[in-house]
Amino acid sequence: MQLPYVIITMSTASLIISGICSVRLTSYSLQNSFSIIYEELNFTEAEKTCKALGYDGLAIPSSPEEFAYVLEATAYARQRIGEWLALRYYPEVDSILWDDGTAPAPDMPWFVRQSYRDPRYPCGRIYVAGVLGMIKCSALRYAVCGNHVKPYVEAHGETHTSFAPDILTPSLSEFKVESYLECSIHCGRIHLCRFAHFHHVTKICKILGPELQSSLAEDPESTTFVRRSYL
Repeated sequence: MQLPYVIITMSTASLIISGICSVRLTSYSLQNSFSIIYEELNFTEAEKTCKALGYDGLAIPSSPEEFAYVLEATAYARQRIGEWLALRYYPEVDSILWDDGTAPAPDMPWFVRQSYRDPRYPCGRIYVAGVLGMIKCSALRYAVCGNHVKPYVEAHGETHTSFAPDILTPSLSEFKVESYLECSIHCGRIHLCRFAHFHHVTKICKILGPELQSSLAEDPESTTFVRRSYL
């Protein structure tokens, strides 16, 4: 049985069950977590402006839900220009990383020709088409500001009862929990989570990442939360 729509968040202040097993826990507002600067600035100027507004800096929309919100919020602006994000190329480790030190998820959408690690293009932005790309830091773009420590994380997806991913290893993490709901909530804590599998007999919760190309197979002892991806 597939339940049509689930939103799982970290806050446990209230729990509402309505419709056909649709679940929502109260959450922080994505609208209050990001701000758009409608001024053409270079990367350094944009970062300073975000900090002057009280944010940690440029935004890190690292989860599918945050990225979807930023896409929607910047849709009008992106008709003419892209927006800076807290994404940089670090030559000392030859990696493109968010400012919190984490790597973009491998299933994030990229403008292919500019996804390569290149010291000539060390600053990241969301492209007009709604994908990520690297560019010279001196370019002029709008910007998305955000805080890097997020108290609550929201996860959108579907619950599949009596189904399990047909591949369960390797997992990002594995631990014992008391319920499927608790397992699903853990998915929202990890921006790389794409599946949260709960086994009703062993009470083991497995968190699976985007690298795992898995489909679902029938398993009467399992319930699986499938998170919506970036695409």
